[in-house]
Amino acid sequence: SESSQQLKNVKDEMEQKLKQANEQMETLMMELQTESESSLSKLRIQMEEEKVQYESTMNTKLQNMKEQHDVALQDLETKIKEQTKHEATLEKEYQEKIKKVQSTQKQTLSILRDQYESDKVKFEKEVME
Repeated sequence: SESSQQLKNVKDEMEQKLKQANEQMETLMMELQTESESSLSKLRIQMEEEKVQYESTMNTKLQNMKEQHDVALQDLETKIKEQTKHEATLEKEYQEKIKKVQSTQKQTLSILRDQYESDKVKFEKEVME
């Protein structure tokens, strides 16, 4: 009877220790799950922050590229306007020179015609005499 009482005591003690071990295991599992969720949450936040930073950097780079493109386009448009203006000036000068040459040719032709008429009249007078 004493031995069965000892056996019962050992059995009760083992059951108590098993119960405590199970409770400790459950507590550890809950702590581990909490830590995992916390780590996961921190990781999510960090990834979100990195994503925002990356997007911001990319947007800045895109904006800089767009501004450089706009400046280059503006420079090109300005050069085209200057070139067009220069060509128009050259065309105007060319037309003015052509008019001067034509005018000079007309004057020369008129002078030669007058000279011819004058010489013709003189010649006819000399022939008549």
